[in-house]
Amino acid sequence: VYAKLALGRDHMKVREKLKVGDKIMIGAAWAREDECFMFEKFPEVFMFDVTCNTNNEKRPLGIGAAMDGDMNTFTPFRVFMPSECSWVFNWVFGSAMPALFGTDVLDRIQFFLTDGDRKMYGAFDNNRREFYQNARHGLCMFHLVVQGMDRLKSKLRGRDTVSVRNQVETFKQFLFSWMRVGEIESVEEFFHSKSCLEDWLARLKDKHDSEAVRHNVSILSDFLTRTILPHREKWLACLRHDHMTLHQRTTSALEGVNQTIKHKSNKCVLPCMCMSESMEVQCGQWDAKMDKYHKDVMRKHLSYCAYVSGSKTADVVWPRCESEIERNARQKRNYHVRRKDQHSIELLQRFDEADSPIFCMECNQTTVCGACSEMSPIPRFRRIRTLTFHELDTGAFHVTCTCPYCTTLGIPCRHFSVFCQVL
Repeated sequence: VYAKLALGRDHMKVREKLKVGDKIMIGAAWAREDECFMFEKFPEVFMFDVTCNTNNEKRPLGIGAAMDGDMNTFTPFRVFMPSECSWVFNWVFGSAMPALFGTDVLDRIQFFLTDGDRKMYGAFDNNRREFYQNARHGLCMFHLVVQGMDRLKSKLRGRDTVSVRNQVETFKQFLFSWMRVGEIESVEEFFHSKSCLEDWLARLKDKHDSEAVRHNVSILSDFLTRTILPHREKWLACLRHDHMTLHQRTTSALEGVNQTIKHKSNKCVLPCMCMSESMEVQCGQWDAKMDKYHKDVMRKHLSYCAYVSGSKTADVVWPRCESEIERNARQKRNYHVRRKDQHSIELLQRFDEADSPIFCMECNQTTVCGACSEMSPIPRFRRIRTLTFHELDTGAFHVTCTCPYCTTLGIPCRHFSVFCQVL
């Protein structure tokens, strides 16, 4: 009802300016042929965002982005929208995209990532059953957590002190651990981690006599309850372990595209341009990018890379995949291995040869915040991975691993390298 009322108000403003026989364009969506061809090959992850200041009619520009096999961003879908109302997003996801790509391609999307605009993800939910049956919707971790926490800074007391910064960073890393693939791998683990977070906040409130600390704990608890937990189905990473997500958690790739369109190209899109000129400039930007892309592919094809010397997969996989395989292979000696039964083996990472810690923005090599220290309240799970060998009718074997790495990224995990080392 509210969407129809908003549409009616918008139409009344237009009707007052039109004369008999005048025509008006409501919206324009387009996709280039080469972009559609790439999207047919790599439709698993799709991101959508809206940017402004691209035309003199002040129409929002919606941009859809995807990732190719080498994790490079391309933009298969763009649309000039009349507004950012719910009915517009319903038209974009329910009419424009199916008309341009076809329902068979949209059925292959496995992860649909947007920011926290309710009208946007509400429209996707409305059309998911008909056009995006195999896709899970995800909210951008940056918009949800980082920008959400930035809005809280004005409410926090003593935010310039080290202790408060450590508390905020620990709280933020708690939330990130729920959203990153491989850290929380079941709903039970999530509830255990959530209980640890609630206990940590309760200890802070009881331990300190400072009124400022108690106030900050209340602010963080309210943010958790009101902003984060209601959207659990859209950010909990363990719910997407059977989907190809390419480990994408934010729409940062789209933000980079927006900056390139408006600021970083040889000829940028300006707010004073009409829509036809803006479309022409964007098309020219993509022509230049595709020319560079083809030249890079040919250069890599003709060159010899020393870092893949002796690799058995260098000639059959993309460079990004090859680098991931090489990195995983370097971890193959860091595991204990034992046989479980006739068709499976178990692997456990060694404690003494674990990966180097990854420090957050508040840390460096000499100073480590509370979220990354050994005394961190964030639970870390140490798991036994299982490689299972399934015999096929042809006599060959299909190998699967219990970790979500291969399923979500499409690249063999380090546990396959451990198995090859054992052989």
